[in-house]
Amino acid sequence: MQDLISWETQSSVPVQVDDLTITPQAQAFTMQTPFGGFVWNRPSAVTVEENGRIKHHPIPDVTRSALITFAAISILFNLLLFFLRKIR
Repeated sequence: MQDLISWETQSSVPVQVDDLTITPQAQAFTMQTPFGGFVWNRPSAVTVEENGRIKHHPIPDVTRSALITFAAISILFNLLLFFLRKIR
């Protein structure tokens, strides 16, 4: 099953700027089938190393949050309409 579907975090090539080392990270979801496949990538974080200290800065996925919010509002609205029709 792991050969067909995988979800992993990958780091890119670090970039050196003065005394900062910046490493971007991305999450990748891959699904492979005998007749094709699907890959979805998204940036997930940036790791910054400065003077031996490492800071991890996550990148929020605003689009996914908005889609989940709109889906929840849509479901609640449809349930409300369904129950209002049942009451009448």
